[in-house]
Amino acid sequence: MEMLLFFFFAIVCVISSLCVVFFKNPVKSAISLIVNFFSMGAIYIILNAEFIGLMQVLVYAGAIMVLFLFIIMLLDVKHTTKERVYFKNNLSVVLCFCFIFLAIIFSVATSLYNAGLMKGLNGLDWMFLDNSNTKAIGKVLFSKYLLPFEVTSLLLLVAAIGILVLGKKKNT
Repeated sequence: MEMLLFFFFAIVCVISSLCVVFFKNPVKSAISLIVNFFSMGAIYIILNAEFIGLMQVLVYAGAIMVLFLFIIMLLDVKHTTKERVYFKNNLSVVLCFCFIFLAIIFSVATSLYNAGLMKGLNGLDWMFLDNSNTKAIGKVLFSKYLLPFEVTSLLLLVAAIGILVLGKKKNT
């Protein structure tokens, strides 16, 4: 079952990345990128990297894409050509997103259940062990990679300041 979910999310990831490149409308490209980030998060969860999958969804699909959409709307990109309406029926898009969400929930549940069974523990006792991937990532991130982590935060700060400078209206 995990293999089917992996191939499903891999196909969604490839299709949404192609949509990012080929859509002429920047808002549609950004929404396709959000779908790509969600499918990548689901792939990480299927591969038992729950923390990385959750951070993929929270940081990239949440914060970074809000920043991208804010930039797109702030710069007021004009459309030169009319596009065909790709999603005529909004119900199909909503059902597609609901299916993806349910598949992610199912993959998380089976991953957690299988991790508990493989360690031979009952219930959620396995979650309280010291050998979690979240703890290992935290140790490596804040010891070996502390400088790149801080440099990344400074780059994001510079990007936010750049957005404010570009969006500032001149009073002339």
